[in-house]
Amino acid sequence: ISDVAVGGGGRYLLLTMMDAGKLAVFDSNTADIVKTIPLASPNVLVAAGAKKFLVAFPDERIIQRWDLETLTREGSSVELPFSGRLKGLALGSDSDGPALAAWSLDAGNNIAGPSRFSFIDLKSLKVLKVGPITTGGFQGIASSSSSGGSFTLHPFLSDQVHVRPSSGGGLFG
Repeated sequence: ISDVAVGGGGRYLLLTMMDAGKLAVFDSNTADIVKTIPLASPNVLVAAGAKKFLVAFPDERIIQRWDLETLTREGSSVELPFSGRLKGLALGSDSDGPALAAWSLDAGNNIAGPSRFSFIDLKSLKVLKVGPITTGGFQGIASSSSSGGSFTLHPFLSDQVHVRPSSGGGLFG
């Protein structure tokens, strides 16, 4: 198991098995793996909420929405809603979104720039606008883009970003 995402308010564990090329869904109510999903690429990011989960393939630049109740994919894969390299994806395990994507611009030479962050709506899989950034009195630590669709952190904060959501999805740390 290379990664774990918690969903359904803690009921489900989504177990990424990179070497096997599968995503296993463990249901704590039945204490069993209830479904395995083949993965199109070993480079995958998974985030789960109360009723939905997202599977993103950064190399292919696509994202999928799945239903936790039926364990079926909803619609087809869609292109990532920003023009950069996806580095992280987070969603509160008991929330209905939004998801937070951590990404960076790629200058074409596979060298990542500063981390950018965008909130993704679970229904449309599109980037949501963000309001003014509050930084608790720290000047220059974060800024939002002119389009309002993303925000950045000061470069010294964005080298190794690990985003963690609260279960309700109201806070990200």
